[in-house]
Amino acid sequence: MPIRLLSLSTKDIKYTLNCMNVGDLIAFSLCSKNAKNLTKASNRKIWKIRARVFEDGVRLDLMARRYEEAKNWDQNEVYVILDTSSSVEMFRGYGIETWMEPEFTGTLWIAHLLSIFNESMIPVLKITGKCHMGFLNNFIFPKCQTLRFERECSKELIEQCVSKLSAEHVEVETSPFDVSKTLALNLKSLSLKPCFESLENRFEVKLEDLLALNIVDLRILAKITEKDINRFLKLWMMSNHQFYRPKSIELNLMERISEDRILRGIKFEILDGPRYGTLYGLKRADEKELKVSIRSVGIDRLVEIVLQFL
Repeated sequence: MPIRLLSLSTKDIKYTLNCMNVGDLIAFSLCSKNAKNLTKASNRKIWKIRARVFEDGVRLDLMARRYEEAKNWDQNEVYVILDTSSSVEMFRGYGIETWMEPEFTGTLWIAHLLSIFNESMIPVLKITGKCHMGFLNNFIFPKCQTLRFERECSKELIEQCVSKLSAEHVEVETSPFDVSKTLALNLKSLSLKPCFESLENRFEVKLEDLLALNIVDLRILAKITEKDINRFLKLWMMSNHQFYRPKSIELNLMERISEDRILRGIKFEILDGPRYGTLYGLKRADEKELKVSIRSVGIDRLVEIVLQFL
């Protein structure tokens, strides 16, 4: 005999919701405001929420435990396809269902799904090469932890998305473009590694870019002169009590460099002499410290310079 779910005790309702698969839980959350609140209160843990933007749709991948004590994740992963209408297509392992929620747009669907799983942002938002801004402008995405671009993404698409979407971490793997505006963004990390047949493809970085850098952790396959690195280190050494946000700058270069020219006119001490490079320590008048690591890595011509601000 069927039992009315909401007639159960709070403990039994929570147990029932924790035993539901993700698709059924989403369906239940749409029944009423009370059902949505009960879904949120169940605190179902999502192992993965990943959004991918294509030419005319957004796919959200969702996976969660059936119940809190479960050692294994529910293997019936759910993914949801959104477009600019009020309908969604949901794949639940045994086929695709089409749901219609007249009051919802694609933007509201994303907000609803994040809300019922108590997520404040999208963990990973991946932009595919087929995406175009005309479609993307129809969505308002919440802040995402990581904004990731596929290799096929154009320079123009990357520049527009980075300026439009709010993210903590940005990962780009494509042909080099003018990175000056990107380096000035307020990000926790930025990884710029070109899609290349030849490692000669690099992002051009200048002294003014390093001075205006507003990113905590930067990793970049860079084209920069020894003179600009030397001038940057000298300016940092002369800057007393000046705030500088970056904590780590990793520059991967494609040419042999002279450590003497990089450190010319700068007072330093050698902290370590590892097999493939040297670690230098710099200290300025206000006791701020900087560690400079210069070493060869992997490929013959690849030199890695890491600046760590302490």
